[in-house]
Amino acid sequence: MDMFNDATTMIRDYIVDHGDEWEKIITNPEFTKNFEVKGTKLKNAPKTYDPEHS
Repeated sequence: MDMFNDATTMIRDYIVDHGDEWEKIITNPEFTKNFEVKGTKLKNAPKTYDPEHS
C-alpha cells in the first residue's frame, strides 16, 4: 500500500471511531466559512468498511 492509501485509511478509521467529533468539526462556523462538505456518504463503501455504518 502506498503512502496516500495509508493516510486515507488512517483518516477514514479516525472518522469512523470519532463520528461525533467529525460532525462537530464540519459544522463549526470557522470551518464552514472556508469549506463545504457535500453529501452524507460515499456511493460505495470502501473495502473493509461496513456499508451500513452511519
